[in-house]
Amino acid sequence: MNEYIVQARCKINLHLEVKGRRPDGYHNLESVFVPLEWGDILSFNTLDQRCICDLRMFWNIPHRKRMETFHKTFSDIPVEKNIVYKAVSLFRERTGWDMGIRIALEKRVPVGAGLGGGSADAAATLLTLDALAETRLPFGELCEMAADLGSDVPFFLYKTPAYVSGRGDRIQETACPWNFWALLVVPDFESDTASAFRALDEERENGGGFSLVDNLKPSPSGKELTGALKDHPSNWRYYNDFLSFFLKGEHKKEYSIIFETLKNGGADFYSLSGSGSCCFGVFTHKEAAEYTEKALGKVKNFVQIIQFTSCIF
Repeated sequence: MNEYIVQARCKINLHLEVKGRRPDGYHNLESVFVPLEWGDILSFNTLDQRCICDLRMFWNIPHRKRMETFHKTFSDIPVEKNIVYKAVSLFRERTGWDMGIRIALEKRVPVGAGLGGGSADAAATLLTLDALAETRLPFGELCEMAADLGSDVPFFLYKTPAYVSGRGDRIQETACPWNFWALLVVPDFESDTASAFRALDEERENGGGFSLVDNLKPSPSGKELTGALKDHPSNWRYYNDFLSFFLKGEHKKEYSIIFETLKNGGADFYSLSGSGSCCFGVFTHKEAAEYTEKALGKVKNFVQIIQFTSCIF
């Protein structure tokens, strides 16, 4: 029996511009993704029985209400619907590999937070199976499989920040010269991705705005977005199209309190990740991040500090 233990790193979006809907139902995006050194833990063990995928999930999220919600949400979902199981099935289909596998998935990333926990799990599964099976698939083939599993999955095959476009499947690696601390703040509610995109579309059809930052160009180029990473976080002009929309919605009070606390706590930059519900602050001083973590952790939020290490090509 061979065992592999991997951490599926989650992400934050420093920037997210949602463009028009595509013929395939997805939206074109312009985004800057940053991987974080934290995420779900997956343990892989090979089995003697052929073609078996024994997937077991364990919850390790220090928030009682969220834990209860997750158990209720996932208890009735067939294992075949889990994206990790789908990744195993797709890998078998494409490669013919039939060895039995047992996967223990320790969920640490809150669901419905915009951190890409499930997508990261799927990408980690593809990479691990490629190593276990010794198939040594071309990276492009892994990317094709990742795209079949979900829009964000291809990004998680990479190790660096990236400019992401298309429906999330076009990846251009970039570099960030800064060492900083990211404070993740997930409020006590989830955000459904599909529902969020539909609501944003409806808002726009009714004449709603596109961006929180009025003086930023509506469509910065990929070169401008990646080049901005070289500037200090306090000067970043990134935005998230969902942010101004959510600040007018049913959870506007909760979001407003979180962002105000991040700002007053010394965050050099703060925003929303993906389509929510996770908010985050970028801090260049760890002490300020820790102080703000204590303040936000008192009011039903899931909080997590993660160091982001500089990446320079």
